[in-house]
Amino acid sequence: MVKKETPRVPSNGVFLSVASPLHAEVILSGIDGNQEKNIAFFSGPLSIKREKEYLLKSEKSSSDELFMIDRYSDLGFAGVIGLHEIDNEMSNARMGMMMFSHCQGYGLEKLAVKTLLSYAFDGLGINTVYINVPECNEYMIEVYNELPNFKVDGRMRQRYKLRDGFYDILVFSAVLIEWDEMRDKQ
Repeated sequence: MVKKETPRVPSNGVFLSVASPLHAEVILSGIDGNQEKNIAFFSGPLSIKREKEYLLKSEKSSSDELFMIDRYSDLGFAGVIGLHEIDNEMSNARMGMMMFSHCQGYGLEKLAVKTLLSYAFDGLGINTVYINVPECNEYMIEVYNELPNFKVDGRMRQRYKLRDGFYDILVFSAVLIEWDEMRDKQ
C-alpha cells in the first residue's frame, strides 16, 4: 500500500497531520487526566514513554495510519484520529478517534471523521471503514449516530472490559457507495 498525502480541507475547519512520537506530550496533555471521556483508547497507565512507543509503532506500520486533528482557527491540536488494521485485500479499515476533552462538543469530531473518510475512500481506495464504540461511551455514540455516513451494523455483547465490568460494543460502518451517493447530492 502506498500512503497518500494527508488531506487538508480548509473549508471544513480541521486538517489532519501525521502523528509522530513528537506528539506524545501534546496527546497526554490534551487528555489532561480525563481518561473517562476517552475510554476506548486506554488499557493501562499513561506515560510519555508508552505513548511515544505507540506512536513510533504506528508510524512504522503498513496497516495503521494515525493523524493529529489540527484546527485551522488557532492551529491547535484537537485530538487524534486514525485508520487501523488496514486490509487492502478486503478493502476495509477500523477507525479510531480520541478528541481532547476541551475540544469536545464543537462539531470538530464530525469534521475530522469526514476528512478521514475522504482520505480512506478517495486516497486509499478503501471500501468500508468501521469503528467499535463501547456502549458506555454515550458521547461518541451520539456523534456517530449524527453522521449520515455511519450506520450501526450490530452489537458485540460484553466485549469491552473496564474497571467496573464488561460492556457491549456497537459497531458502526461507512461504505464507499453511500459516501459517493452523499457527495453526488451535494
